[in-house]
Amino acid sequence: MITGDINIDIKTGSIHPRVDDYLNLLAHHGYIPGHTYPTRGPNCLDHFFIKSRLDSRAIVCSAGITDHDTLLFSVDREHKHIPQDKILKKIDYDGLLNDLLEIDWKDLYELTDINIATNVFIERINVLILYYTRISKRKQRLECILPWMSSGVLKCVERRDMLHLEVRKNPNDAELQISYKNYRNTCNNTIQNLKNNFHRNELVKGIGDSKQTWKTLKRICGINSKTAPNSELIGIGATPLQSLNIVNRP
Repeated sequence: MITGDINIDIKTGSIHPRVDDYLNLLAHHGYIPGHTYPTRGPNCLDHFFIKSRLDSRAIVCSAGITDHDTLLFSVDREHKHIPQDKILKKIDYDGLLNDLLEIDWKDLYELTDINIATNVFIERINVLILYYTRISKRKQRLECILPWMSSGVLKCVERRDMLHLEVRKNPNDAELQISYKNYRNTCNNTIQNLKNNFHRNELVKGIGDSKQTWKTLKRICGINSKTAPNSELIGIGATPLQSLNIVNRP
């Protein structure tokens, strides 16, 4: 990060004779301006440049005690995950195979240049593949994060949450309240039934395999195999017994 009171106006549309060289030099090293707001009169003379992919924000506070305004800026500590839609490609292999069987390759065999023949062959195959390829987008928010969840249930949850927001915005709408509660109860019951059926099937699959059975039971009960060490607690006193007495002291 580079910051300071630099007498070069970098606001949008600046006509300062050195502004282009100044910005280009910093950009060459990966630094971009964090703001272009005026900080002294109509000019942006107090700069901060950042070299990071993290989001940053700048605030210019007008101050009457000096001829320069106060500049505040912040940088996020971590990236915000923005869900990206997945691009799915599906090829109709049956239709592709039928068209391949109907192609007359006679003209291909008549070619004497092997390179031209290869290019013609590949081009025909690619054209058919492109014709029988269907492209669709899958919403990242509809990705199943639990094995017993389906895309339909996720849509149900999304609809339930949207209704909940509508109820909070319109607390006096009795009809909306009833619709939300009915939908919420149906959705929650469906989720619970799917969850119970999944765990029941997992227990049946684990019959005879104690390791798998215990793994399923821990998942059902929400038990994490990783436990926090208790060395800090038992080290309070001179002995473990004294440490326990100190911890349990009212």
